[in-house]
Amino acid sequence: MALCQKETKSDYIWIFSNFIMHFQRPKVVFADRNNAQYKALSKLFTTSKVIFCLWHLQRNVICYLNQFNINWEEFKNNWWNLYYSKNDKDFSKKWRSLLLEYPQLKNCNAFLELEKIKIKLGTIWLS
Repeated sequence: MALCQKETKSDYIWIFSNFIMHFQRPKVVFADRNNAQYKALSKLFTTSKVIFCLWHLQRNVICYLNQFNINWEEFKNNWWNLYYSKNDKDFSKKWRSLLLEYPQLKNCNAFLELEKIKIKLGTIWLS
């Protein structure tokens, strides 16, 4: 891709504008949860689906778990079940189950934000 010094929305708009001058807009874009990057993608890649990068998501989830002394190895099966939900109803059911099993996560706003952005999380919303 490209490197930018400050990672502002205008930096990303410049990068992505240059990209689309030379290449077709992709159908799917994987991105981290950088707000400036996401806003630039949403502005310039209006026909592309923006999905959050699994590597970044997992890294962030592990950080959230560490705050509450939850072991990733014990948690990961629940995470993958949630990630590979079959539909929205299945996701909601697994989300509620996850919070019942790990109630301390209800105190982690960053983790709770994942439910709001679920459309950008898992594989079921790609089709």
